[in-house]
Amino acid sequence: MTLLDYVVLTIVVVSVAYGALRGIVRSAVSLAAVISGLFFAAYWYEYPAVLYRPFGASPQAAHLLGFITLFVAALVGGVFLSRVLRGGLKRLRIGWTDHVFGAVFGLIRAWLICSAIYLALTAFPVRLDAVEQARLAPVLLEGTRAIAYLTSREFKDQFYGGYEIVQRFWNKINAK
Repeated sequence: MTLLDYVVLTIVVVSVAYGALRGIVRSAVSLAAVISGLFFAAYWYEYPAVLYRPFGASPQAAHLLGFITLFVAALVGGVFLSRVLRGGLKRLRIGWTDHVFGAVFGLIRAWLICSAIYLALTAFPVRLDAVEQARLAPVLLEGTRAIAYLTSREFKDQFYGGYEIVQRFWNKINAK
């Protein structure tokens, strides 16, 4: 298992537990933030990337940082919206189902966050070997392909370029 695999497992465990503790309402807002962040980042990563170029970032690194910037900004916005809604929903008592469905939402959120990580690392291959050697990569990259389908043409081309490299690497290893 690689560091990336441990990061993925940590994200899954923390997200499911956090979703169960928070409940479905707050988790749903977080999920919406992840989805919107993923799409904002996939379509408009070039705008914040310009901010990183004066600091000597390569075009690939600047694009990766631009993607991360927009994705994190959407997550932070989701946190603030969730806190506002929490105040209004405090009086509602939904019970244990709120927590069970919160855990399910946590799992979905973890999959999307991990897919966003794999999407970015594959589209902007600063160190593609991290994805190539990760044991969980085959599972996550298949889901990431579905997400890449919904992104801009340019981003999709970037992703599939990196994806083909990873596939060739895996085919070479499996042929041995």
